Amino acid sequence: MDTNQDNPTQPRIMKPAAIASIVFLFTTLIIYLLYRIAFIHYFSPGTSSDDVLLITLYGMRLDTALVAIELALMTLVFLLTRHFRLRAFVLTLITLTLIHIILGLSNILFFMERDQHLWEMLLANITSPDEVLIAILPFIQLHPALITTSLLLTVMVFYFSYRATRQLPGMKLDLWKPRRHLGRGIMLILFFSISNLDAVDNKVKKHWTLGWIPFPTTSQLYMRFDGYQTNQAVVNPFHDFLRFYVPATFTGMSSDKTELLDPEEALKTGKILLGNDSSNETYPLMHTLKQRLEPGLKNVIIIQVEGLSQSVIGRRKEGREMTPFMNQLSQKGLYFDNMVQSFNATDGAVFSTATGVHKAFFNQNWKYFLPVEINGYFASLPHLLGTDHYQHFSMHAFHNRRELFSSFMSNQGYKSLDYLDFQVRLGGEEVMPEFSNGLGIFDGFFLQEAADFLAAVDTPYTAHLLTTTTHSPWQIPEDAERPFKNKKANAFHYLDQSIESLFKTLRGNRTAFEETLFVIVADHTSVLYDEGMMERIRVPLIIYNPRLEVMKDHWQPHPGHYASQVDIIPTILQLLDGNHIYSGMGNSLLQETLPDAGAISSNRYDSLYLKGNYALRYSPFAATGDEIQLFEIRNDEIIEDDISDTHPDVVERLRHEYLSLYETSARLAKEKRYIPVEQANSTSDTTASVSR
Repeated sequence: MDTNQDNPTQPRIMKPAAIASIVFLFTTLIIYLLYRIAFIHYFSPGTSSDDVLLITLYGMRLDTALVAIELALMTLVFLLTRHFRLRAFVLTLITLTLIHIILGLSNILFFMERDQHLWEMLLANITSPDEVLIAILPFIQLHPALITTSLLLTVMVFYFSYRATRQLPGMKLDLWKPRRHLGRGIMLILFFSISNLDAVDNKVKKHWTLGWIPFPTTSQLYMRFDGYQTNQAVVNPFHDFLRFYVPATFTGMSSDKTELLDPEEALKTGKILLGNDSSNETYPLMHTLKQRLEPGLKNVIIIQVEGLSQSVIGRRKEGREMTPFMNQLSQKGLYFDNMVQSFNATDGAVFSTATGVHKAFFNQNWKYFLPVEINGYFASLPHLLGTDHYQHFSMHAFHNRRELFSSFMSNQGYKSLDYLDFQVRLGGEEVMPEFSNGLGIFDGFFLQEAADFLAAVDTPYTAHLLTTTTHSPWQIPEDAERPFKNKKANAFHYLDQSIESLFKTLRGNRTAFEETLFVIVADHTSVLYDEGMMERIRVPLIIYNPRLEVMKDHWQPHPGHYASQVDIIPTILQLLDGNHIYSGMGNSLLQETLPDAGAISSNRYDSLYLKGNYALRYSPFAATGDEIQLFEIRNDEIIEDDISDTHPDVVERLRHEYLSLYETSARLAKEKRYIPVEQANSTSDTTASVSR
């Protein structure tokens, strides 16, 4: 048959192909609908009917995107091989349907065993097949019937599918001639690709006036529910594998740069450095932090300020203080001036502050939260304090990536309130030009609304607030006070006034105010007043409560010790009522004797390890032999003169310490071994829960 003369052939092939595609789509939707119903039943049984409906709708969006990816890939293969074969197409659809069924069932059972999705374990250990075998062997041993049934089902489906599809038309369609066939194939791929895009709110992009940008759809955009397990029900396992985990895995750095130490050796050394004597083998860092004094604190408000360099605090310009209110708080409360940023971008700094875990930096090509981070389960304040007596809120009012931050914080147990929630509180979209700019809502309006919201909460709570205004272009409201000639100084002065206003509002309930711990910390530095390396990484940490004013002398300062944002959670826990379970890479800064671990500060290219009189810089992307540099810390400044050749013993010691801490942090994150998922609703301090 001449395939170029395709007029009679094309309808005979394309019509059943279109019908098969539609059947495949609806079958896939049904499979994953049943998957999500089962997931909610087993892992989040208390989910409201309204949330179940939303989970179903969001999930169907991801399911449809998955089908579009699969059809696009099949179309591409047929184009590259020139001919479309109906039988091969139908057999592929049947195979994919079988994969969806087996993957969905296996993922639920695997999640039961390890609180992990199946692909998280596989890709986390893709360079170590023995680790994969160790991880899945118990699963195979526990479910031999499932494995056997799946294999038999696969063989049977392929056999009967092969026989059944023999009845289909056997001709093939040439996709290269005439040219319109090639054009239609390309248009079909383009259609499937566009169907994978969502409109994501973004008013920051220049030369883009729509207020949104097209963004490849991902489960990150739809994890908007309270609770980690509820959010996991949204996920389409196969779509996340293709869209999220595979790209992150294969664009990252190879394991010969990121896994240099034996895991057990790294863990052992890391625990010694952290002073952690936990005997828990499954969650090796989980232990009890004991309260030293009893200030009677219950609530926690973390205000994470955009771009607040340490040198801004206490600075005077044009004869007056830039931040007079925060200056007072630093003098009356606890002030830590040897704090360094964990990461030089907001996503990484928020991640480390909220989890007590070091941000991964070995992946230059993957911006923002890595899959293991946004979809991880960490010892956050909500997971440690539980929900029996506490409510937990994350508040941020910026445009850019608000969905990603909401998903991450929701997975860590916070109820997330973002720009759109505050837009409603302020009166709707039509009034927002008065209250916001391209970055988001001005800090004064945002913090005032946050204060009003928290003042109405009638239970103990934690709140993590992220500000916006002290970021380029340093714009503040038209009627805001401008005491300085410099717009950056005015922005920080406006921020300072906004924080003071929040305090005044919350003082309206004196009892609640005196039971609230205020934590003010930057995400990263921005405005610098010195050329040194230390200036580029040092951020302030202010911890305040009226009762701490008379108790602050009980804590011994540690001027020679460098800390980072991973130390914030354990420090907070030691100030709250009672003893608390903790599991992370940080240490309380209130201990009489601090452990031996140094501080880690990273960016997307290298990482600094500060300890005592030295700073070790590890640059895995550098040329072989140039990965390690050693600098002296003199007069509280890093002297950028490499002395590694003259101090090989110091280099080796700090390198081993750094890699032990960093690799342990990353490995426990990949394996979800910081805290058990069921710990989220347990606030008791029992030996059984710690030594499990």
